[in-house]
Amino acid sequence: MRRNTKLGIFCILTATLIFTSFHVYYYTQEKNAEEMLTNYFEISQKKESYNYEDVSPNYLGILEIPKLNLQKGFLNIDNPDNTINKNIQVLNNSTMPNEENHLLVIAAHSGNSPRSYFKDLDDLTINDEVNIYYNNSIYHYQIYDIQNILKDGTLEVYETYATTLILTTCNQKDKNKQIVIYAKLISVEI
Repeated sequence: MRRNTKLGIFCILTATLIFTSFHVYYYTQEKNAEEMLTNYFEISQKKESYNYEDVSPNYLGILEIPKLNLQKGFLNIDNPDNTINKNIQVLNNSTMPNEENHLLVIAAHSGNSPRSYFKDLDDLTINDEVNIYYNNSIYHYQIYDIQNILKDGTLEVYETYATTLILTTCNQKDKNKQIVIYAKLISVEI
């Protein structure tokens, strides 16, 4: 009986240590992300021309969704940390907001993990605002369409406005689908 008690205490202590280590790791990651966000705004406001290489590995830009109280930095497509397992992810073949007829596609996890940055994306509605801070400008978008499509690892982009931002994540109510939010560029603050 005494041996089972010691084994139980050992298991509880081990589980507590693992849980605490996991929590400390994600807390540290979030603190670093907050610092990078602050640095982005400080550097981009001080310089006439923001250059990603000047603050590498800091953010290339910031995604802001006012209704969700979300501000999250994004990285260059080629950055190894540009992945939904570490951040919000700018998907391949995206073009930046300063490019003519751009199509910027950003994905993130939903759910309840510390990396579920798009967990409340399904709360957005038509006409909600989304902003991108990029290259010393603020690009203001307005949501014009929200779809739930089959989750098969692809994202078909149908005819869009010439300048479009797409946000996507898994649908938490229907695990076989993903939410796709389309927003058109309405103005640019320089």
